[in-house]
Amino acid sequence: MTAPTPPTPTLVRPFTVSISDAEIDDLKQRLARTRWPDPETVGDWSQGVRVENARSLVEYWERGYDWRRFESELNRFPQFLTEIDEDVPTLVELRRWRSPT
Repeated sequence: MTAPTPPTPTLVRPFTVSISDAEIDDLKQRLARTRWPDPETVGDWSQGVRVENARSLVEYWERGYDWRRFESELNRFPQFLTEIDEDVPTLVELRRWRSPT
């Protein structure tokens, strides 16, 4: 019987959010093609998110949201990738601010 092979240490490597223009354009096109259901049959939220609210949010993502600003905001923080049990999570390093006094 042979001893089990020890796991290879997984490296933590730097990561930067970088979304291509083509991916953003594709997302905007898919948002524009959203197939909407008929409006709710009640005037409250008992049937879930109201169609008018969902439409408003999708329209904002399609036409008003600044994807590059968000990408830039994310990249202000040090981010890393590693492998844990065959999954690749993104890690963000946030350090607590300390008062100089």
